[in-house]
Amino acid sequence: MKKAHAILKSTKLVLIVFIMLGTLCASTLEMPTTDNTTDDHHEVLEKIEIFKMDILNRLGYTRTPSFANVTISIEEKRRLIQEYKKYISDREGKQIAKPTKYYRDHPPNVNTDAWSIKNTIRMYFPITLGHPENDFNKELKISSAKLRVNIIKTFPDNLVDEFTVDQIIRVNLYQVLSIHNATKYKRTLLDSKLIDLTRPWSESFELQKAVQSWTNDHTANMGIELAVDSQDINDLIQIEMPDHMKTELNASISGALPTLVVYAQEREILKRVKRGSSKRGDKCKRKAGETKCCRYSININFAEIGWDDWIIAPSGYKGFYCAGECPYGHKMANNFAGIKALLHLKNPAKVPSPCCVATKLKPLTILHYDHEGKYRFTEYEDMIVTQCKCG
Repeated sequence: MKKAHAILKSTKLVLIVFIMLGTLCASTLEMPTTDNTTDDHHEVLEKIEIFKMDILNRLGYTRTPSFANVTISIEEKRRLIQEYKKYISDREGKQIAKPTKYYRDHPPNVNTDAWSIKNTIRMYFPITLGHPENDFNKELKISSAKLRVNIIKTFPDNLVDEFTVDQIIRVNLYQVLSIHNATKYKRTLLDSKLIDLTRPWSESFELQKAVQSWTNDHTANMGIELAVDSQDINDLIQIEMPDHMKTELNASISGALPTLVVYAQEREILKRVKRGSSKRGDKCKRKAGETKCCRYSININFAEIGWDDWIIAPSGYKGFYCAGECPYGHKMANNFAGIKALLHLKNPAKVPSPCCVATKLKPLTILHYDHEGKYRFTEYEDMIVTQCKCG
């Protein structure tokens, strides 16, 4: 009796995995219908129950755990969710943090006279980041680049703009595009911030686009400059700058010097394009009347099923399943599937039709409490269907 029960349980688990991944043929897994709303709703509920059973079984739980007595502050939960976000980011690609201190220098292809200019504050940061040299399928994507400056003195009495309100000025950050001489050059606006001249403070400017262009072409790095529209910026603010030529070691002594902090990530060039096209062309809506093999979404909100007390992140499961018929020529996974579909077309009684199956999947990562009430990451491979084809 126990052996029979074990076989039944094993068979049930195999069935769970097949249904969750959408690997059953169209003849055994019915399509979402347009004429029976009740049956369609029951089908979704059944898939949710199957998902719950599968997750609990993989964690080794016989029933849904309860951590209602575990108290966690908003700050702690925010920190855990931020840690989850970083975990996902690190898993998808290595994140590179590159802080660079400012040195009183100029671009190597620009002479000192052309670089020196009044009315602005010019800065140059040598960028050593570049695309992978040994893999042409990958690129370096600059996700964030911020210039941090420390304003140590302000001079509100020097304001000449009569339209300025409450001694607040707008400081603009420009990317220098080309320099012919001290008076003839080109620049483009990157960011602007309102600066209060009544007190010293620190400010950050975004220049992700500039750093990305420098990463693509190091010779394009002609530096950046801070300026105001109405007058010489040096008459209004003073930022922490080195007083003389400094080496990298000496410059690192002062933490208040202008600093460029860059976050970059290596990624596959074509992966983003394929994922976008997959979302548009391989995702169908329920009740849309589609009968051919397609990918259908199924969203489970953990709060709605009472799991938000032990699953910290994500807030829900956004998965998919494959369903539909596989006529000849429709989303063939390979040549064999095409031959099988053609044989089925010629002799449907002897040759079965190809199945609508998941051909690409990605993992689901959950940040949750374990038996001891400690949080940990658990990764479930092949839990999210990203592509359905006939195989």
